[in-house]
Amino acid sequence: MKADIRRQLSMARRALDYANANPIDDNGFKVALQRLDAAVTQATNLGLQETGGTTGQHSGVVQRDAARRKIRAEFLVRLVEIGQMAADTDAALLGLFILPYGEEPNKTFLFHARTLLTLATEHADLLVPMGLGDTFVVDLGAALDQFEAIGRAIDTGHGQHVGASKTFQKAISKCRSCIKVVDTYYRAAATPDSAVLAGWTNARTVEGPFVRSHDAGGLPAPEPAPVPAQLQLPAASAPAADPEPSAGPAGEAQ
Repeated sequence: MKADIRRQLSMARRALDYANANPIDDNGFKVALQRLDAAVTQATNLGLQETGGTTGQHSGVVQRDAARRKIRAEFLVRLVEIGQMAADTDAALLGLFILPYGEEPNKTFLFHARTLLTLATEHADLLVPMGLGDTFVVDLGAALDQFEAIGRAIDTGHGQHVGASKTFQKAISKCRSCIKVVDTYYRAAATPDSAVLAGWTNARTVEGPFVRSHDAGGLPAPEPAPVPAQLQLPAASAPAADPEPSAGPAGEAQ
């Protein structure tokens, strides 16, 4: 959730809390307050859904990267090395056991790994006695299933995030609209210098963004902008004294 949206949602919650604590005895106000309550609840739920989708997506990416490294290091390297050894005695296996590239997209990596799993299953009678491992085929299949499941969870989280984002802005706009209606009741019921109106105005004000003290502290004061050359004035100086007359060869003024 972007910082600006968080501030607007926080403002809507403060406005709702203030209006609940300082109600106006009017049926129209009660209806407007119920509408604001519903709008804030909807926006809050969408915000949680969007945040949850983003968090789940990021967590899934980390898990998938770890699972991919494990599959490659613990399974595929062994399978490819033993498969290439087996190709020395069985020409039909030449060129089949190729290790996936490290930069392959995840879907390509999964396809490549499942192809190797199929080869391991088909040639288990040859590969297992060469040191592949008694449970290798089952273990690799389970690891690839988990990898694929993580990918589906990431896609779900992404869809959840995108879906919430599309409606979240509308929910915030609805909150602002409801607040405008409630605002008319406070303005109609109170004088301009009313403490209740002042409190309401403060509650419905979006706060921030703020500058952290450690971000602003310790910085030198900005230097004044240079004055364009054509606007710079020469410094004031004392008027120049009249030059003394120079003496001629006969001591007379020239």
